[in-house]
Amino acid sequence: MLTVTAQPTTPAAASGRAPDPAPGPRPTPGPRLVRWVSRPTAARVPRIRAHVGAVLAAWGISGDLADTLLLTVTELVGNAVRHAAPVTDRLHVTVAIGGGRLRLEVEDGDPTPPPAAPMAAAEVDPDAESGRGLLIVGLLVAEACGQLSVRAHEFGKTVRVCVPVA
Repeated sequence: MLTVTAQPTTPAAASGRAPDPAPGPRPTPGPRLVRWVSRPTAARVPRIRAHVGAVLAAWGISGDLADTLLLTVTELVGNAVRHAAPVTDRLHVTVAIGGGRLRLEVEDGDPTPPPAAPMAAAEVDPDAESGRGLLIVGLLVAEACGQLSVRAHEFGKTVRVCVPVA
């Protein structure tokens, strides 16, 4: 089951009337917030990645930034499948754009935060078979002048990436 929710972010869009034209760059057409609800299974990872890729393309996000966001969603959903699936039957993926920023969130029902990411690649055990994904995502997001954050809450945790967009 993959449930998709698309929500306009302006009252004019919600009412169905066209917003007044404004000078400057035209806003991205279509939904400004898209959210998927899915079971945390390995089979869902490439499907969610493809859905996020389609949204990014529709919003005109391409090149290195799109690659960073696709790697990010793959890693975060994969982590949710690997670590949270035993304690939850749902994960939520949200992509939103507005105010010159794009937000990507993966939320699962496990409140256990990921281990503190090493501050540098030199701190990662070279013999470890996993544990580098969040480090790589953090480095790529920082390179894109964005932020990566993790927030635990009573219903689980949310890993959020925010990056500037032109």
